[in-house]
Amino acid sequence: MISGPTHPLNRDGLWHLVCERPDLFERGLRVVHAGFGAVGTDAGMSDGLARDAAGAPCLVLIIDRDEPVLLARVLAAHAFVARNAAALSRAIPEAEFEPSGCYRMLLIGAEIPATLSRDLERLQLTNVRVCLVETFRLGGHERVVVRAAWPQTEQVPELDPAVAPAIREQWDALIALLQKLDPALRLDGDRFSRRALWHGRLLCDFWFADDRLLAQVPGGSARTIVARRDVQTFGDQVMRRFVAMLSERDAAATVGGRPGSSPEPGLPAVGTSTVDLPTVDLPTLDAVRSAFGASRLTREEYSALGDLSEEHVPEGN
Repeated sequence: MISGPTHPLNRDGLWHLVCERPDLFERGLRVVHAGFGAVGTDAGMSDGLARDAAGAPCLVLIIDRDEPVLLARVLAAHAFVARNAAALSRAIPEAEFEPSGCYRMLLIGAEIPATLSRDLERLQLTNVRVCLVETFRLGGHERVVVRAAWPQTEQVPELDPAVAPAIREQWDALIALLQKLDPALRLDGDRFSRRALWHGRLLCDFWFADDRLLAQVPGGSARTIVARRDVQTFGDQVMRRFVAMLSERDAAATVGGRPGSSPEPGLPAVGTSTVDLPTVDLPTLDAVRSAFGASRLTREEYSALGDLSEEHVPEGN
């Protein structure tokens, strides 16, 4: 049963959520200080100061639909951080900001004024993101939904430009490896992270933090990706997990069910004649082996696919 929110979505409740779970808003976000204002300007007050995964300062504003001076507060805060972004690393050394001049503003609220998106579009403010928060209870646990209210886009954000080219190269190599597996694989994430999902199940995720690219499969330890060899070793882990997921799917199909299906008493079991499920053309283990047979793969990638004969394994890797 889904019930209404229990976490207060007022200013204090939302700021508490930012402090407790900053990764809900962006991977690698770290709160530095609560309460941040430009001296002599009441409108310039933000609710806090954070550091993003690339080391840039990020002003956090908790916004309210009925706030009369919201736009003035946003403009004052934006003007301040745009002027001083490069100097904040000296002014606030404990925050460990990079002196790059990059900056961000994050506006967070449960409801926003209907005119805010139009105002931000008209003013062409750079590096501003607006997030809407909703909470609900499910199965006795509180859940949080965070979605982008502005700018709105259907596409996954590009990797942040501040990420170094060497790390970007390994990032692209990870994505290329995942694209070999299955067209049904989906990537989502933010400017610093990606999750690979296969029919809703997490295959792996990887993210940038503190000048490092980190990657992990569920149940495993995060590993640092530095060179192509690291991509290949992590790819071995990913493909072993993918093959295991295929095996679970095939085993469940054999008995007419699906992984994780345990119906409540009185409800029809998934896969029985009383449930009409659509037919989906999913890959089999043999199909995965055949698909990779036409690719130039490493020994690590081949080893993940099981008992292949030696003549199929590429040389020189």
